[in-house]
Amino acid sequence: MKLLSIILLALTFAYPPLPYLSDIDNRTEVIERHDNGRKKVAAKYKGQGLDEKLIARYIFDINGVLIGYEDMQNPNSYISKNVNLLKANGLKNYLTSGVWEVKTATIANQTIDAKDNNVYINMTKDSWQSFYVENSQIEFKETSVYYYDYSLINLDGKDLEITLNSPNSFSLIGIEDSERMIFEFVKTDIKVKDLTDKIEANEKEKKEIFENEKNLIWLNLNDNTMDVMMKNSSEVHGIQFVFEGVQLLDINGGYLELNNFNTSHNDKLMIAFSFEGKHIPIGEHVLVSFDVSYNTNKENTKISGMILAGAGGTELDFRYYDLFENKVLKISNEYQTEEEAEEYKLKKEKEAQESEYENQQTSFINNLNGLWYTKDDNQFLHFNKDNNEIKTSIDINNYYCELDFSNKELDCGDGAILKYLNETDDVIVFSNQKASFTLFREAENNDYFFIYDINEYLKGDWKITDKNGDLFKYCNFSNYYFGGVEKTFLNIATQNYYTIFKSNKITREVDGSLDIYDSYNLLKNKKENTDYSYCRYSFTAKDKISFEHRNLKKDRKNYIKRIDENTFKSRFNKKEYTFKRIVE
Repeated sequence: MKLLSIILLALTFAYPPLPYLSDIDNRTEVIERHDNGRKKVAAKYKGQGLDEKLIARYIFDINGVLIGYEDMQNPNSYISKNVNLLKANGLKNYLTSGVWEVKTATIANQTIDAKDNNVYINMTKDSWQSFYVENSQIEFKETSVYYYDYSLINLDGKDLEITLNSPNSFSLIGIEDSERMIFEFVKTDIKVKDLTDKIEANEKEKKEIFENEKNLIWLNLNDNTMDVMMKNSSEVHGIQFVFEGVQLLDINGGYLELNNFNTSHNDKLMIAFSFEGKHIPIGEHVLVSFDVSYNTNKENTKISGMILAGAGGTELDFRYYDLFENKVLKISNEYQTEEEAEEYKLKKEKEAQESEYENQQTSFINNLNGLWYTKDDNQFLHFNKDNNEIKTSIDINNYYCELDFSNKELDCGDGAILKYLNETDDVIVFSNQKASFTLFREAENNDYFFIYDINEYLKGDWKITDKNGDLFKYCNFSNYYFGGVEKTFLNIATQNYYTIFKSNKITREVDGSLDIYDSYNLLKNKKENTDYSYCRYSFTAKDKISFEHRNLKKDRKNYIKRIDENTFKSRFNKKEYTFKRIVE
């Protein structure tokens, strides 16, 4: 499409709303009124200050109806002799009297002959119809139009001024980016039916193409996006396209993305295939949607090279349908050498493999995260993916590990290794210089998991308030005795709790410590200042906690009720308190 045609259609369909021309460099003022107060004469001025000039006068009867118009710059103008055309109905009758063709365009004071651009306008009572004809093809667009008094129309939300030059010529005037734009139209002998018949013929031809072609590629072009479409009668396993007139930005949908094909592209070339051996089934598909930037305009966008492969890499016979030429074309692969294509393909395959390798490593680490147990629950292991740290009841050490993905294991130093036992990644083996242990995922209702979890939950600084919400104290929980010297899972304080989950054996009594402070400043500096400081706490049951200190009253009803990740209630000293986590 030629440049001028693009400008005209852009004015009609794409520009933001244009202001009235009269709002910019003209003003109109009533200078005389009838005895009944209605306007009698209105003057139209152009310019400002000393440069202001009278350019027209409107004359009205006693009822306010326009009856005369004087063009001060051209007293014999066509509109001066046909005042009725200044009214909305007169303007509508004039513009809907035939088909108009753009003759000239004046933009930024430069006039261009537009007669060869083949842009035609047909106006009805409520629509503006644009026809662009090039060779045997025709493009049609339609938008709403409204007619107003004083030679104004509103075209799809844009206010434009009309100047009627003669029975067979008018000009359309607007402002865009402070530039005055004038398009002159002349009436033609072409009939609307001639244009619509051409459109119907094109649509019929297009329909026949889509019915007869079994394997077809075409493009749907929007303002900032482009859809690559495909109709295929055979399964497609691989694709390569080269585009002209457009820069490919990002992939934003389509069959290939939805079905996880390995798709890569630069600004003009795209390749798609599947490491998993997937194929595109027979049918009609939106292969891929691209965010794009057009080099000039959409009409110059096309596919200049394409390869589509079937099973085993066999090349499939596809055609490309050019929407603007309404033709089916056979596109070759002469745009580049086979060596260049192979080099690009190998590069993208390597990048895809590296990305897949990184994803596998991430998955490996993520799956290890959390708690693991031996079959009899005598031992546990906790892996923290954030710092690759291992805490375990197997010994008192904490391990910091490095990933050795080639051997699918973690090297934790001092001869300690962690790796999966099976391919399903649900059994691990941890070994050090002394022994080797097989561990399994935690059960959701595992009691030891609860104890570990609540210990981790309690760690940190808290603000304590009473039942009325008044500040009581500040505190810090620590549980540095987690794990046991005697290789038991957890040091439990009382035999009563211990018999519930394990055996009648009694283990060490110390589980953790609770430090209480009178002020936040003392808490931050960890300065003891009360008799409550350094209380030992332990669990007497799954949801009960015991505080042991000589100044605390004995209370068999102590408990912890977790409200959320940063709030819990607890009873001690025979009163209930609310604990709020202090987050810096």
